[in-house]
Amino acid sequence: MHLKSLSLRGFKSFATPTTLALEPGIICVVGPNGSGKSNIVDALAWVMGEQGAKTLRGANMADVIFAGTPGRPALGRAEVRLSIDNSSGDLPIDYTEVTISRTLFRQGGSEYAINGTPVRLLDVQELLSDTGMGRSMHVIVGQGQLDQVLRADALERRAFIEEAAGVLKHRRRKERALRKLETLAEKLERLEDVTREIGRQLGPLARQAKIASKAQIIQARERDLRARLLADDVVTQRAGLDTRQESADAINAERAQLGETIARDEQALRALEADHGDDEAQRVAGEQWRALTSLAESLTSLATIAGERARQLSVEVPPPGGASLDERDEAIARLRADVAEIREQAEAAREHVRNAETAARDAGAAEHAADARLAEARQAAQAAQSRRQALAGAATSAASRAEAAAETVENAARAASLARTRAADAGAQLGEDDSVADTEAWTEQAAYDEAAAAAQRAAQRRDDARARLAEATQSEATWASRRDALALLLRPAEATGALLGAGLDGLRGVLAPTLTVAPGWEDALGHALGDLVSAVIAEDDAAGEEALEHARRHDLGRVCLVYADSATEPPPRGDLGGAGEWARDLVTSAEPGVTRALAHILDGIALAHTLSEARIVAECEGVRAVWTDRGEWLRPGAAGGGSAEATTRLAIQAECDEATERAEQAGAAREAAQASLDDAERACGRAEAEAQAALERLREADAARALQAQARARASAQAASAAAEAERAEAAWQRARDDAEERARAAREAQERLDDFDASTVDIDVAEHDETARRAREQARTARESLTEARLRQGACEERLRQGETRLAQALADRDHYARRQRQVAAENERRARQHRLAAHVCDQARRAGERAQAAREEAGDRQRLAEEARRASSDKIIEARRALDAARARLTELTDALHRDEVAAAQFSLRLDQLAEQAREDLAIDLDTLVADFGPHTLLADPDDPDAPGIAFVRADVEKNLKRAQRDLKALGKVNPLALEQHKALEERYRFMTEQLGDVKASRADLLRVIAEVDDQVEQAFASAYADTARAFGEVFDTLFPGGEGRLVLTDPDNMLATGVDLEVRPAGKKVKRLSLLSGGERSLAALAYLFAIFKARPSPFYILDEVEAALDDANLSRMLGVFAQLREVSQLIVITHQKRTMEVANALYGVTMKDGVSTVVSQRLAATKR
Repeated sequence: MHLKSLSLRGFKSFATPTTLALEPGIICVVGPNGSGKSNIVDALAWVMGEQGAKTLRGANMADVIFAGTPGRPALGRAEVRLSIDNSSGDLPIDYTEVTISRTLFRQGGSEYAINGTPVRLLDVQELLSDTGMGRSMHVIVGQGQLDQVLRADALERRAFIEEAAGVLKHRRRKERALRKLETLAEKLERLEDVTREIGRQLGPLARQAKIASKAQIIQARERDLRARLLADDVVTQRAGLDTRQESADAINAERAQLGETIARDEQALRALEADHGDDEAQRVAGEQWRALTSLAESLTSLATIAGERARQLSVEVPPPGGASLDERDEAIARLRADVAEIREQAEAAREHVRNAETAARDAGAAEHAADARLAEARQAAQAAQSRRQALAGAATSAASRAEAAAETVENAARAASLARTRAADAGAQLGEDDSVADTEAWTEQAAYDEAAAAAQRAAQRRDDARARLAEATQSEATWASRRDALALLLRPAEATGALLGAGLDGLRGVLAPTLTVAPGWEDALGHALGDLVSAVIAEDDAAGEEALEHARRHDLGRVCLVYADSATEPPPRGDLGGAGEWARDLVTSAEPGVTRALAHILDGIALAHTLSEARIVAECEGVRAVWTDRGEWLRPGAAGGGSAEATTRLAIQAECDEATERAEQAGAAREAAQASLDDAERACGRAEAEAQAALERLREADAARALQAQARARASAQAASAAAEAERAEAAWQRARDDAEERARAAREAQERLDDFDASTVDIDVAEHDETARRAREQARTARESLTEARLRQGACEERLRQGETRLAQALADRDHYARRQRQVAAENERRARQHRLAAHVCDQARRAGERAQAAREEAGDRQRLAEEARRASSDKIIEARRALDAARARLTELTDALHRDEVAAAQFSLRLDQLAEQAREDLAIDLDTLVADFGPHTLLADPDDPDAPGIAFVRADVEKNLKRAQRDLKALGKVNPLALEQHKALEERYRFMTEQLGDVKASRADLLRVIAEVDDQVEQAFASAYADTARAFGEVFDTLFPGGEGRLVLTDPDNMLATGVDLEVRPAGKKVKRLSLLSGGERSLAALAYLFAIFKARPSPFYILDEVEAALDDANLSRMLGVFAQLREVSQLIVITHQKRTMEVANALYGVTMKDGVSTVVSQRLAATKR
């Protein structure tokens, strides 16, 4: 098995799609520093599941995506595809070629795929684990990793061997078993706690069950006794009911006989009353006497009233007082003359005002023109002064620069002379050999450049995060302020707030916040509801009446209520033809019942957006009113509207809800921006720290390079530097001389411009324009004063004219009123004279008729007295008959009352029987007949002391005594749990179930412990075998890399193969040291390579990636390492990043990596064909 190809697209510096066709054997990747060779190593680690951004030399995982260059934009994703030849079947998958791909998007999403099928990261790791490749990635040896191998502790070195031996999957299996074991331990503990708790509950519950069983026996006896007492009550009530029914039958018979007697007596009384009522003469006489008496009284009153009326009408109405009509006409003529004179004066004053206004306008225009000319003159003077100052400053500055340039020429001449002297001295010291071996630390410089760029990008991201946070904070504050302002507008009125604050029952709050309105209809619906939008929700009529009474009693003002107890909805309405909507269909409430209440309130009300649509809707059937968004309304026979009304409360509520939502969204955005800023600041801090560390390393590398340089190299550098310095000094002297000449010429030109300006500057006379403007302002002020005086005179004249016209109109109105009053007085006196004559005639006629009526009344009184005496004798007989009839009726009443008492008693017996029947149904669940049949007094009671005895006769007192004793026994038992028997049984079953579950969990724990033991055995066997092979291979490899030296692997705890670590003991030839830290740099690299190569040989993997591992080796050690490469090539594929020519010579294929404009490209070459 080996790698067939590696495809990169958008990964780090590989912006364009790049594919490397990999060959078996040794593959060398070469190229200059910074060209992207190590990015190939990172791509291999990344596609095989590497999760650490620092391992990939980045701050976060998004750094693997191509970040862009000045000439190429950044990409949105990175993708790497690795194809593996699986002809040997080493990978546990039924494919001869396996392609693993990983894609990362800049937004954060990540995808894995095997042969195009999306998979999880765990699937990729488990697929590669059997080949010795795992999370530690020992097959990839990157830059600087050799020293990490030596600095690793014993357990970390053990991990390399375990990964190569494929132990990691067993480790993961053991970890999963341990996690399950922890879970089972928690479940076992909970099960044991629950089981113990159930066991503790069983004892008390058993005692409760025993008491409940005893209570059942006592309750059965108590029920039997209650049933017998109830049956005895039923028998007693039925007997009383039968007695009352017999008494009622007897009373009904007597009442029938007495009724016949009363009928005969009433017939006889009617005959006497008929005879008594036939005295027509007495009746007629009495009616005549009463009629004549009334007529005489009426005529007397009429005569009195007519006489009083004639006396009042005899007095005439006096004429109106004041001036006469002629005098009033003369005064009106004088007023008209005065008004005409004042009107002429007012017209003259208006003409004078018009003339003054024209003069004032002309003077104002002249004033403005003079001011404009003065401002232009001042501006020109100021510009001339500024120009002169600028030229003077430029001349002074140019002179200063010329002097400075002259000094610079002198200094440059001296510096050039000194530089030539130093160059000559350095050349004399240089000697014959000027060859210098200078190896520059470009790697550290590239690392520092990359770290500095990363720090700059992190700082930019931090600044962007700060800007986003500021924007989110400003947005949140803006929406919060708008929400608070709208909330102030939505506060309930004082009366509503006081009513809600009173704490009355049945009030749910204000209606508006509970409403949900269809978008776009808030204004129209708000106009339709009106004050009801601010209404208080009451649960029912009682709560509403209480609230209104409270508002009236405390003088809170006007309040509106909406009841939430509407049980039905109004019938549906018809279609509006699409021109509008029914108002009740556009609003709902979160409070129960309020939606139905709104449907009743808005029944027959429609909404429309415009007035034209409202007219169409108003003609539809069932429409009572139509409202528009602008507050216009239409009803049959009426309409309303006009200018736009204020925004409705519903619209304000919708805006407040929107502002609240926007404020919450802005708050969430602010929190996200704050979190992003915190992350960016931390990333910036880390990037700056890494840049500083890279700078320190660069400085250390520069210092080391300076110390390693030979003295002759330093001399050569000094000579070259001196020569270059001399050339630079000479060039600087020449530039300084040219610059001095240029600046001297510029100074002369600046002085000439200043002199020319002073000679050509025209003196601007500002004083003349100032005097002209002053005269114009004085003339304008005089014109305005004249205009004011003229307007005052005009106002006085117009006021006198208005007063004169008012007095003339008042005089005309008084004259007309006086004339009308004279005519009214004459007409009134004539009418009073006619009425006086009529009243005198009526008084005389009424007095005569009254005297005749009084004489007739006295005659009718005599006839009435005679008829009364005859009637008195008939009345005595009628009284006697009535007494007898009253006695009979009284007896009938007594019988009726007795019958009613019997009926009431019977009803009470029936009601009591109904109550007993209800009690029997509720307490005993039987009807009365069954109760009497089974438990009546005729049945025998069982003897509780002797159940086999024939029985005891019913005695109520004994039964009541036994019932009380049973109730005392039941009470003595205390509080009885009626469900104790069922609960005890259920708890026993649950206890058995929990006991079984506890046994199952313990068995599962035993199974897991057995699995862990098996895994430990497998790990121990695999590690022991791998360690033995690695130790043997280490000895062989060490002998190759360190001829004559000694090296071996040592276990830190040989008795515990599961936890033991691995230590290295290394002693190069000719040295006695064994501590790794005392070895030289090359020896440390060889020791680390020996350990890794031993693992490679003991447990070979399909391929290995080595990144500049031979950089610190000399030729001899490099030859030994290449010999080991030749051995490894037989069993594994080697991908080597190198700068060594000898390493390239042993390669089967060579890949060259170059970079242009920040983008890496690859060129490949098979060396076998080239050699042939």
